[in-house]
Amino acid sequence: MTTMSEDDPGPCRTCDRSFDWHKKNNPIHPFNDGQAGAISFLKKGREKDKAPEVQVRRAEWPFDPVLRQALINKGVLTPEDLRDAEEQIKAVTAQFAERMTENGQ
Repeated sequence: MTTMSEDDPGPCRTCDRSFDWHKKNNPIHPFNDGQAGAISFLKKGREKDKAPEVQVRRAEWPFDPVLRQALINKGVLTPEDLRDAEEQIKAVTAQFAERMTENGQ
């Protein structure tokens, strides 16, 4: 029967490798002798892997100016048709947005 000495803390609770292996290989996590849970060691090493925070800019109005001009040029739409359609869409989406904020959703 083998007993652990004070010099040999046993295997790492995170990866099951020896203390000497950790000194030689310098893994992401420190040697875990069981004093803390394995997950606490892994989280510390993973923080640097997080994606950078990105700011999202909202577009004022999504549209395709090339398509709009082509439709006007072909006589499919008039500039007034486009303005009327934009007003209708803005009115409907504004009402929808107001309902969403009133309900807290």
